[in-house]
Amino acid sequence: MLLWKQYIQEIVVVENHDGMFVGKALSYFCVYSLYALWFVTQYYLFVVLLNFLIAILSESYNDMIFRKLEKVYDLKSELNRQRLMESEAWGKKS
Repeated sequence: MLLWKQYIQEIVVVENHDGMFVGKALSYFCVYSLYALWFVTQYYLFVVLLNFLIAILSESYNDMIFRKLEKVYDLKSELNRQRLMESEAWGKKS
């Protein structure tokens, strides 16, 4: 609390070229508000880009699972074809 009182007492009011009174508090407010805005935009950007990265990884994972399932069925059909050729070669009907 003491620091806040000292800060208020240190405010020096200066008249600028437009005739308006500008103090240290206003300049500090601008600097701190810009820092706050920068942190908010960085956090928002982090969340958006992280969500984008998760979406890309999820899509890649789903493609891999689909290809794996496709490969399993491809190998099963190849095994069936080989079994059919073998049974025809030996003259057996399956």
